[in-house]
Amino acid sequence: MCIVKILEESGEIKTRHGKLAIGILVMQDIFAVSIFSHCHWKNTFDLGASTNFVVFIKPLWAKVLDTVGHGELLILSGFILAFGGYELFELVGIKGDLGALVIGMFVASHHKSAELSKSLMTFKDLFLIGFFLTIGLSQLPTIELTVMALLLCLLIPLKFVLFFRLFTLLKLRARTSYLASLVLSNYSEFGLIVIALLVSLGWLTADWLVIMAMALSFSFVITSFAYKTSHNQYHSLKQRLKYYEHPDVLAEDTYRQPTQAEIIVIGLGRVGKGAYASTALNGRQQSLGHGR
Repeated sequence: MCIVKILEESGEIKTRHGKLAIGILVMQDIFAVSIFSHCHWKNTFDLGASTNFVVFIKPLWAKVLDTVGHGELLILSGFILAFGGYELFELVGIKGDLGALVIGMFVASHHKSAELSKSLMTFKDLFLIGFFLTIGLSQLPTIELTVMALLLCLLIPLKFVLFFRLFTLLKLRARTSYLASLVLSNYSEFGLIVIALLVSLGWLTADWLVIMAMALSFSFVITSFAYKTSHNQYHSLKQRLKYYEHPDVLAEDTYRQPTQAEIIVIGLGRVGKGAYASTALNGRQQSLGHGR
């Protein structure tokens, strides 16, 4: 959620690197929920049956979403679907978190999914604050725990390097790899949920919950400050980062610049002035090239 906030504030949530970062986080959550949902082999049939039941009744809840309108009933329908999926999976002995996740995956294909997500966004922030508040009230941090959290933050550059190298090996552009790796260079709040689960099971002491909470908070502070100048950082390191770029770029990352095109800039605000200056500079460079 915090990474989505950073991308929203910078207006880059729908960019290539923004979608890549969110896709990575969604897959991490899916694997984490699957691992910690107590879905043993004996529950495989129940998992399939529950999922098939959700698919079977899809026309019913799709019709409900079509008829509830755009107000409070739409928000209420979102809560009913989430809690309904949770209780359905709990009924057959499977962790309810996975049920809510499966419901969300099916609702994503509905034409009202974007509107529903926007309506529930306020509650997302409220629940996130409540979760961190609950963690903060569990135990007071000590100097030793704070030092341990800071030591964990020293591993953040390693995470950045691993993500960047993985993205470049997957034939992503250096710019996309750098920006996505930078915004992902922090500890996920889902990791904090996993630590809380391990503490509740008695596998870890409560001190680790405090350590992870502080490390998570420190990492988001570092990422938020670092990402504000991310584009300037890339431009200064562009030549070095291009060295790691794969020679074969993905088809969706291949952009053909039009030549001899007429351009009109409407509105000379901050973006308009930058666009005008860029096109004017490119035009002068092309004229000089033709003159030579």
